[in-house]
Amino acid sequence: MGRLQKRLDAYLSLPAGETTTEVMRPVRFPAKLSDPLLQIHYPYFARARKFWDVRYLTHLIFNNSSTFFSKKKCRIILLHNPCPNTLEEILGLLRKIGPFVRYSAVVEAVQAARTVPQGFVLTFDDGYKENMALLEVLDKYDCKGMFFLSTGIIDSDNPLWFMNLDAEHVHIKSQLKNLDYSSFLAVINRTGLTAPSRIRGRFGLRSEDVRTLLERGHEVGVHTENHPFLTSLSDEEIRCEVLESLGRLRSITGNDALPLHFAYPDGDYNERVVSALKHCGASSACTVDAAPTTAMTSPLKIPRYCLGDADFSGVALFKLTRFYKAIKEIS
Repeated sequence: MGRLQKRLDAYLSLPAGETTTEVMRPVRFPAKLSDPLLQIHYPYFARARKFWDVRYLTHLIFNNSSTFFSKKKCRIILLHNPCPNTLEEILGLLRKIGPFVRYSAVVEAVQAARTVPQGFVLTFDDGYKENMALLEVLDKYDCKGMFFLSTGIIDSDNPLWFMNLDAEHVHIKSQLKNLDYSSFLAVINRTGLTAPSRIRGRFGLRSEDVRTLLERGHEVGVHTENHPFLTSLSDEEIRCEVLESLGRLRSITGNDALPLHFAYPDGDYNERVVSALKHCGASSACTVDAAPTTAMTSPLKIPRYCLGDADFSGVALFKLTRFYKAIKEIS
């Protein structure tokens, strides 16, 4: 860490707002950081205040990748609804580091406890209509994604329940985790709880969109019917959410043998949830526990790196490093 320490110290010695001369080409970045965790508390980046020097950050990580993370790993990435330009920036940078790998290829290796293909896997949760605009970008980089779909919003003009909470009610999301399943469904459907959605395009895919994903070489998986907190559900309620969702996907795709690949909503799971999912016949299940996937990974606890939908390439790359994980642990 000696040389890296010197470079960081040199960066911090600059007057606020200035950058180093050893930077990559200019990188677009938003006026505000999308993820509160990235309003960093770590002293090396305290000088950045509201903004990061994205050019230097990208340069530093890209040219010291062995310090930050090994390229000889399989990293599964979670996104929700990024815009095409943001996704293209991220894929363009990742392709310089390693290849893109199919999710099913990684699962097969994990199930057999053999060496996992090196590279990056792209997964998308929830199933927003705007995800269809990403297909051209994915095709451009020969990247086949896994789309975990909340089937309750397929063919619906309504977004998922938590996207409709206005500022006055947003605190309810965390409180709902403590409710039983019937109370959860009653609350999210209660008149007056939700405000009209202000999230552009965040309603569900259509059935024909799901079939298009498969036709273009992508994969689909289950993300429950109503996106509940699974740890608050009984075993039977978990099975109901999972199997209803799987049944609907099989009906839409016309494939009664569609395997049950699953992603835990909100990354919310415990051993009881894992056991219930196993009884449903799940082939795999994804968490949001940031770590590389290896031959030792449990098929029902496959880790993923969660990126924000507005993350630009420098921050996206940084989130895949050990350095970012260390920052999260002390923040």
